Amino acid sequence: MKLFTGKKYLFCCLLAFLILVSGCGLKKPPTLLTEQIILAPYQPFRIVQICLDTPPLYPESLFRTAANAVADRIDSSITVNFGGMEVYVTLITHDSYQDDVLQFSIPAFPADPTKPQLVQSNNVYDNADTNSYYQKELAGWQLALVSQHHKLVELRKQVKQYTDKLRSLRDPYDDKGADLWGCLQDTTLHFQQAGEKYLLIASALVNNTDLQKSTHINLSAASVRAVWRICQVAATCQASNAYWTHVFLKDGAKAVTFYDPASSDNEKPTF
Repeated sequence: MKLFTGKKYLFCCLLAFLILVSGCGLKKPPTLLTEQIILAPYQPFRIVQICLDTPPLYPESLFRTAANAVADRIDSSITVNFGGMEVYVTLITHDSYQDDVLQFSIPAFPADPTKPQLVQSNNVYDNADTNSYYQKELAGWQLALVSQHHKLVELRKQVKQYTDKLRSLRDPYDDKGADLWGCLQDTTLHFQQAGEKYLLIASALVNNTDLQKSTHINLSAASVRAVWRICQVAATCQASNAYWTHVFLKDGAKAVTFYDPASSDNEKPTF
């Protein structure tokens, strides 16, 4: 009877040991964190209107420089935690109204999923279970990151197809006039959406027709930036800047900034 009891006791001890070893000693190897999380501040949805001036008033070299810089800026904006973007490109010609040569939408893209956190207790048995579950969560998180980053690469490829079109836009020669008001009319239509609004004007800021001049221009809460702005005579430039600043602010813009070619090259357009 005692022998039987001893064997039974030995069996119980062996069983307890195996349970302890299986729970604590034979741990799964830690998950390799090969895919790194991308941390980026949230970018709200933006509507970007670009008005590109044309020869002979505006040199082809600056037209191309501005188009390339804006395209580069759009490409660099595409990352995680991205609210989306609507882009419109209008040429300033003798009749600029509804002369949109390019328009495209970029969908929002979510932030990367956060890394799971390991929470341990003072109980070694609970910790063994918790660690096992944590390793599974880590593995799932890594798979989610890989999938998300693959989608981000695909989105960037899609956007680059549009920005390459912007880079290669034809720059038509138009000596019949300069209708900046027509582009402002288009901007009014495009800015009816909710979101952060940016108007970029690469131009000499010359307007010599009132064909599309209107009292109904609406640039409500928009940031207006005249980039690669050319002007030769200082007094004339100051008067022109003052006039257009008054126009843009009167029509609701929240800020107006002028950048000559040198400052544009240094700072690049931001939006």
